[in-house]
Amino acid sequence: MERGAASAERAGTLQEDLQARAWLAAGFDPGPPGRRGPEALLALLFSLVPARTLRRMPGRETFLWPGRPDCVVKRSAGDEPRDWWRELRDGARPRSPGRREGENLLALAAGGFPVPRTLAWVEERGAARLRLRGRRGQRSALVMEWVPHGADLRARLAAGEPGEAHRLLAELARFVAAFHGAGWYHRDLYLQHFACGPAGLVLLDVGRARRERAPRERWLVKDLAALLLSAPPAVTRAARLRFLRRWLAARGADSRRARRRWARAVGRKARRLAAHAPRHVDPGEAAR
Repeated sequence: MERGAASAERAGTLQEDLQARAWLAAGFDPGPPGRRGPEALLALLFSLVPARTLRRMPGRETFLWPGRPDCVVKRSAGDEPRDWWRELRDGARPRSPGRREGENLLALAAGGFPVPRTLAWVEERGAARLRLRGRRGQRSALVMEWVPHGADLRARLAAGEPGEAHRLLAELARFVAAFHGAGWYHRDLYLQHFACGPAGLVLLDVGRARRERAPRERWLVKDLAALLLSAPPAVTRAARLRFLRRWLAARGADSRRARRRWARAVGRKARRLAAHAPRHVDPGEAAR
């Protein structure tokens, strides 16, 4: 009991620190503890009127904080039942989209993966309890630092510069192999979800990512299929096979038999994904 109480206290302190950091990033003095609490921050985030959105999906939108181009706000009006029901089934407290992605970002950063820096996440009180009663409209929001980048990975590969494409795909294979090796799977691993930052690739949109001790193969296949589906025509078949070989080699499974088996499985899944529009990618960014 003492260990659990200490863990809860640390989590609460971390969240208070993150919220204070978000107020400061926005140019506001957080003031004394409790003066600018999570409810006030959530109300502020939902009152913001962005000049334009970076991404918009039903019930969710991502935009730069007006007047603060170094801060990204991702706000959500609800959640998907399959995500919070899975957490409930596993004996965990269902989390809001803002909390889920914020905690994923912190865990990935702690594991050494390049991801946006989390400033804060906030959610309406009682959201988990109300969702269990069938209400999906509980609001949540996440504040992150903007990742400076010129283009996403798909756009860079579409430019068709062979030398750069070879380097980027090699880096991507190492990144994805390490990501999967640490037990993570993304569930929407499209090339558009990698920013090409000054120091290398940065993974974005990790709200639906999960981590397990031994992820089932089908989840890894889906991640690879999403990468394949979003690859532009400039990425040749030979380059795609080299990527798969590097990924398998990093996992210690590079054999001709393994390459054939994984290539067939990934190809089948990519064709199934192509049969419908991706649900969690902005329609304007969906692979063509």
